[in-house]
Amino acid sequence: MSFKKVTRIYLRCWKVKLLHHVCPAKYTDANPVKLIYVNPQHIKFNQLPAPTDVICKYDIKKKGKRYDKLRNLGRVIDGDWDTCKREIHLASATNRMLLERFRENKNWDEIDVYRQHLARIDNGETAWHKCASREELENRAAKIEKLFTNIAKNGYRSQYEMARNKLKFLFRTKCFFDEVTVNIGRQGELLFNNSGANRLAIAQVLKLESIPARVLIRHKKWQEIRDEMKKSRRSSPLPRHLKRHAEHPDLQDIIKD
Repeated sequence: MSFKKVTRIYLRCWKVKLLHHVCPAKYTDANPVKLIYVNPQHIKFNQLPAPTDVICKYDIKKKGKRYDKLRNLGRVIDGDWDTCKREIHLASATNRMLLERFRENKNWDEIDVYRQHLARIDNGETAWHKCASREELENRAAKIEKLFTNIAKNGYRSQYEMARNKLKFLFRTKCFFDEVTVNIGRQGELLFNNSGANRLAIAQVLKLESIPARVLIRHKKWQEIRDEMKKSRRSSPLPRHLKRHAEHPDLQDIIKD
């Protein structure tokens, strides 16, 4: 990642913190790049593009099936965007491919999605992270195999943990920025935002209990729960409607404060 892009991330984080004080209903109080630790099995849905009028109204940049990771950082958005979702194993071709490879133990050339990638390459197109040749596709598959083996053997580590012993620690914001990314719906649902698909699929196959993730967008109703939890966290006992959210990973920074 270039120095220019790292600088843009820092500036965006400062801007979110400033805008929260100016427009608390539209920007979260949470640290924009904080990591929450989630059970990957609880991420059951992919975030799909919201209706066009919502995207335009809230200036969300449509980028495939992903909301722009920088421009929407720290946003609090009302509306029905959180209902635009699909079961993760149905929504993502990459997820289906990795689940077949690692959960069903199929060879790569036995997987329909992988064969489709090969067909696209043979047709002069690019496929799966812009692979333009069969060799590049095979190298990509080998890289994923290595990632799977590393996580299975050494456990799941955050991008920052993997980079801190290298010069990459200088770009620690980038490391936080590059994790599995989720949006949070009105009732606290974790909606996968298609960033970190390989790592999420591997974590689900290995049935890991906890992985780091970064939150991009929060629904306005969920942010209201965060705000109310802040006011009520010293109450004993917590109001019933808040108590049921007490274990939510996005509220632990408040509860443990």
